[in-house]
Amino acid sequence: MPTKIKLYYFVIILNIVLVIILFNTNKKILAKNNADPTNNINYNTEEKPVKKFNINIVNWGYEPSEINVKKGDHVILNIKNISENDHTFTLDKFGFSTVLLQPSENKTIDFYPDQTGSFMFYCAVYCGDGHNSMNGEIIVTN
Repeated sequence: MPTKIKLYYFVIILNIVLVIILFNTNKKILAKNNADPTNNINYNTEEKPVKKFNINIVNWGYEPSEINVKKGDHVILNIKNISENDHTFTLDKFGFSTVLLQPSENKTIDFYPDQTGSFMFYCAVYCGDGHNSMNGEIIVTN
């Protein structure tokens, strides 16, 4: 058998072996990601319930000041500052922190609560005499 033909068959066999190795490696990586509860990849394609809330920022508070959701819900907060001062909506959980809203400004925040409990939101900029009462809570249950 000529050397060129032997080399040709060797290259074909080598490519087949590499494809098999890569295919098996990819399957192992996918299996590991699906089995690892600490990864951030969501392989669950099931729709989560959407909970929408309209929150008005007033002097000196939030309306409503209490929001009840379930763990895993898709939470959408439509926040509007209807006061005459700058305020923030600050929540130290669920992947965001401070959102500054100027008078008449609207902002939308969405997140998926991943733990149960009571989580306070508050205004992080001094806005006047009633500043200390500018807080509320998101209550997350199972």
